[in-house]
Parts: sequence; structure tokens; C-alpha cells
Amino acid sequence: MLTRLHLAVLLLLGVASNRARGGRVATEVVTPDFTASYLLFQDSYGAFLASPSGAFQAVVYNPGDQLERFYLAVLHAPSKTCVWVANRAAPMTDRAAPLQLTAKGISIEDPNGTTIWSTPPFGTPMAALRLDDHGNLALLDSRNATLWQSFDRPTDSIVSSQRLPAGAFLASAASDSDFSEGDYRLNVTAADVLLTWMGSMYWRLSNDASSTVDRSGTVAYMAVNGTGLYLLAADGGVVIQVSLPEAELRVVRLGYDGKLQIESFASANSSNSPMDGGFVAPSDGCALPLSCGALGLCTPKGCTCPPSFAASRDGGCAPSDASAPLSVSSCGGTGGGGNNSLPVSYLSLGNGVEYFANKLAPPTVSGDNVSSCQTLCTSNCSCLGYFYDDSALSCYLVQHQLGSLMNADSTKTSDKLGYIKVQSSQLSRPSSNSSSNSTLIAILLPTVVSFVLIVVVSATVIRAWRKEVGRSSRSRDMQLRRQRSPSDSAHLVRDIDDDDDDDIVIPGLPTSSSRGGKSDYFPLAALEGHEAGHYAELADPRLQGRVVAEEVERGVKVALCCLHEDPHLRPSMAVVVGMLEGSMALWEPRVQSLGFLRLYGGGFSGPADGGGSDMNLKHMASPMGRSGTTTSTTLHLDSDILGLESCECRLTLSSATLLGDEALGLSANAWDKRFLAEDGEGGTCRGASAGPLSGASNMSEVANTVDGLGHLTTLALTDFVGCM
Repeated sequence: MLTRLHLAVLLLLGVASNRARGGRVATEVVTPDFTASYLLFQDSYGAFLASPSGAFQAVVYNPGDQLERFYLAVLHAPSKTCVWVANRAAPMTDRAAPLQLTAKGISIEDPNGTTIWSTPPFGTPMAALRLDDHGNLALLDSRNATLWQSFDRPTDSIVSSQRLPAGAFLASAASDSDFSEGDYRLNVTAADVLLTWMGSMYWRLSNDASSTVDRSGTVAYMAVNGTGLYLLAADGGVVIQVSLPEAELRVVRLGYDGKLQIESFASANSSNSPMDGGFVAPSDGCALPLSCGALGLCTPKGCTCPPSFAASRDGGCAPSDASAPLSVSSCGGTGGGGNNSLPVSYLSLGNGVEYFANKLAPPTVSGDNVSSCQTLCTSNCSCLGYFYDDSALSCYLVQHQLGSLMNADSTKTSDKLGYIKVQSSQLSRPSSNSSSNSTLIAILLPTVVSFVLIVVVSATVIRAWRKEVGRSSRSRDMQLRRQRSPSDSAHLVRDIDDDDDDDIVIPGLPTSSSRGGKSDYFPLAALEGHEAGHYAELADPRLQGRVVAEEVERGVKVALCCLHEDPHLRPSMAVVVGMLEGSMALWEPRVQSLGFLRLYGGGFSGPADGGGSDMNLKHMASPMGRSGTTTSTTLHLDSDILGLESCECRLTLSSATLLGDEALGLSANAWDKRFLAEDGEGGTCRGASAGPLSGASNMSEVANTVDGLGHLTTLALTDFVGCM
């Protein structure tokens, strides 16, 4: 009977082998000598062997349809799900690279003929390669005994009827197109199933809400079947289970992103999973080690960065002060103990921040203070940071690699303070050195701020002095010319405030003329524009529409934030760059910290509350009038000059001339009251309701009228009343 059975098997193998040699997909078995490559079986996308039902295929596989890496793999044919890979560490790099099946087993060669992967040597010759309907790829001898099988060497997946014994593990792929081993592991222990990343645990089956612990005992293996996922003892008893809806086929897979997924299929030949969505662990996305990249802060609303950190190019976060977090490679990559030769400091992660691994891992050390925790981390090159729980006196070291952070409020663990190790000697430390650093900052900061204020005030005084000198010179010139030609006074009055030649002009920023005559003090104009929400009006008209309001708004807000009176409220340069590039959220200027701009700009415009602000602009000595009596006046600038909607206009005689009351028909006080405007209309101020000044609506017209009467020798600008 055995001889006939063996003969039947060999005949079957021979028929299948002949079919395969023709480039057609064989069913269930192929026999030596057999050669396959992606190029030879290109019509079937590399598939050269199918299980009896066609549910699984042995394939020379190029994931993602790339042409750089080819693998010997087993696929679930209907869903194209890869359930096993042979040569994940040594892929074929050419689609013509051959896979050889001989009596010695399977071997894969590179284009140069060098073997890059093979099955182990056997004591008996191999007779056939068989793929069954469970997805198990096996080598058989002439007695139909199994010499080697894929179920004994799982990669990142197991399927129904496959067991993963205690002590074994699944290793994730590096990416969806690179099947080399990644950094995630599923480990079956004698008590549980764990998910780890770089040695740090981030999920445990017994802690999952969907699991049920049936009894205590030693776990022998993990298996999945039609009713769920099970951890079983050696006697077959259930230790822990996850119940799932009925399904004929299930695939447990550890993804390259660290997620554990169970895909369920109603039948082996079905391509669609049930509508329940399957099983995914961990259920909280923020519990994944790299949910937001290294040092990224995962929140229910998305990824952000902790305080004093900014987004980095690799998708995580980095210190805003440009200091670099250390890595294991900085001490040779050994990860062992010993003092690091590089000077290190520790940067705080702030309050309310937790590390993903601290939820499940026990503390590294208990009963010590924070200084001892820091010393322990400093002496260990593999330590990249630590968290200290002050309430429990527990120290948690972050080793090998930095992962993502999460809000402490979203965890059930106690609040911990975290610090990362950086290559810098000037950052604040949680130890006793923090006091000396704080003292240094307290000494230097007021000095720097005082120096900046002195420079600003000095520049303002010098600028005002230059204008005073220029105006005094024009005043004397006007008086001399007035004595020669009284008719020129009106022209001189119109030119009396036209002294903007000494303004400081910065290319790209609007000037007083380009803003239509508004405040010369641009920071105050920017503040007022921000309060009114009129950002587009702050752009220089010469840009001719080359900027949009959103860009102006971003620039104005960033500039105002940099002018905050409190230095602690000002953004760092890294944050400024991030806001300007759009990689960070735009800060809102704090108006209450910008009040000093109104003090500096008081001579250019009134306060934001609309009240007038008097500022002595010019004092001019009045020459003797024709009557021999000295006459001086005060003329307040009007909205026609300022280009504003309304202002207060006032012309006041400090002392009446001999002919002033007679010619004007008004006393000095009456003239003052009659010419006091209520509000501006159309960019000008209303004049007196009666008398010679009733038609005057702006400064030039007032000057012409008074000069035409011949009773005023000089107009003196002694005050400035801001617009209301």
C-alpha cells in the first residue's frame, strides 16, 4: 500500500511539474528540478503554485508593484494579502533572478549566481513542494513526510490553523513595499501577548477591553480560528481569549505601523472582510509609539508639539532653541553604560505630558529623588531621557529611541515630569544647576531690555531734535519772507508741516505718504490696523497687489508678537520662522502687552480709544505785527492734512491784535468757540458758523483767510490734537 501511495504522489507531482515548466500556474505541488522567476511567470504576476482550492498562491512577489525587491511569498489570492515571506532580509533585486527547486531544497540566487537565501540542508532528498488550503508551504520527501514548512517560520502574520508558540514572535515589515524586519514585535510569553517597539511595550492582550481571562496558567501557544483569538495552555485549555464573529478564515497581522489587525473572511475564497471591521490593537491611536513622530504630542484633535518644541522635517518635533536630542549613536551605538563624552543637559517637556511606554512598563527605579534619576540616565548611553513621578518616587528611563508623547489627562497613570537629554550646556536642568541658570537669566534679561529701550528712546529723541531744528530754520525763513511779501504767508503756512524729508524709510514698509498720510510710527499703525482687522491697508501700495491680505495679516501678527513688552511673551526665532512658513499655528498678539506703542507713537496719532492726544510740535516766535502788538496763534492740524475721517480743528488767538476784534467781529474766546469743530465730514473739518472764517474747512483755507485780513503775521503750531 505504501509503495502504491508513493507512486501516485510522484505521478501527481510529475504532472504538476510539467505544467509549471510551461510557465503555467501549478496546483498544489511542483517537483524538482523546477525554476521560477517573476519574469518567467509575469503573466500570472509571479504566481507559480496554487493551493487546491485556489485560496492561496506561492508567488515571486514585488509588493507595491516596485521593481527593486522581489520575494518568495505566500498570498491569500482573493484579497492579495501576504501571509508569509521567505527571504525578507535578502530580496531578489532583478525580476529575472531565479528561484531553484532541487532535491536539496529551495534556493534563491542573485543575477551573479550567488545564493542569497535557501532552506536548510536535509538528511533525505526533497521530493516535492506543496501548498495546502491553509496557506502552509511545505517541502516533502518521498515518504510524504514534512522536511520543512512555512508555518514553523512565521514572519509578520499567522492564519487560521497556525500556532505561534510561547517564546516566538512576529516582526513587522519596514514598510508596505519593503518586507525587511521593522521595529515592531508581537511576543508570545508564558503569560500574555505583548506588542513592543525597540524593546518598549505599548500593548498587552490581558489589558485589552475586548479580552477575557478564563483561567490562570502557563501559555503554550497562540492560535486563531473561526471563533476568535486564543492563548492556550499545553492541555488545550483557554487562558485568554478574544471572541469574534464566526468566520472561516482569519489572518492575524502586525502592520508596519505597529498596529495588530485581525482580518476575517467568510470563506477562504472570499475577498471581503465582514462588516464588523475586524480587530485592531491598540484601539487608542495615541498609544502607538510613533503616532506623531519622535517627541510629537498626540492629542484627540491631532498631532502638535510640546511647549518649547517646534515641528521638525522628519515628521516629529525638536527643541525650538535648535539644540539636538541625543541618540544612542552618539556613544557608539552600543547602548551600554558608561559616561557619555559629550556635555549633556536636560530639556523639560512641560507639565501634563506622558510617554507612550509609561502606561504599562514598571518604573526603572523606585524610591529615589529626581537627581538620582537624572544621574542614572546620564551614566547610561542608551538612555535618551527620563520621566519622574514625584508622588510615587518612581523613575522611568526612555531608552534606545525617542517615541511619541501623549496628554497625561488621557491616561490613567499619575502625572509625571519628563526630560530629554540634549547636547547643550545652557539649557535649564531639573537639578540644582537650575538656580544658577535662572540667576544668570534674571541678570542679563533686564540689562538687554534696558539697552534696547535706551537705543529706541535715543533714536526717537534725535529724530525729534532733527525735525525741531529743521522747522525752526523754516520758521525764521518764513518770518523774513513775510516781512518782504505778506502774500507769501499762506504758501508758507501750507508748507509748514511738510518736512518729511528726514523720515527714516525702510524699503518694503509703507511710509506716511504711501499710507495716505496716516501715522508715521508704523508699529502703532500696525497695532491699530490689527485691532480694526484692516490688514490689507497696511501694505505698501507700491506692491500693486503682489501680496494678499492673509500674508499681510501673518506678517503683522508675527511682528506685533515680537514687540510684546514682556520678553517671555515674545516668540523665539524658530517659532517665528515656523509661523512665517506656515508650519506652526499663528500666535495672536496680546494688545495689553503692546500699550507702550501708544506712548511712543503718541505724537503721530491718538490713542485707540479715540481721545485727543496733545503733543507740542512747534513753537515759533511771532514778529511784531503792523500794529506793534505781538500776535500768536495755535493751529490744530485738520483731517484734510492727516487723511483721516475726523479730527478736532481749533484756531486760538493767545492775545488779540489791535484790529483783530474789530475786523473779525469776534473776541478771541468767541473765535475759539465758534471754530471748534464737532466732527469731520468728507475728510475736512467744519469751520465757524459765521464771520470771515465760516467758509474755512482746512488749514490752508484758514491761513489764507486770516492772512488776507492782514491781522495775523505768524501761525504757530504749538499743539496737536489727535483725531477722534
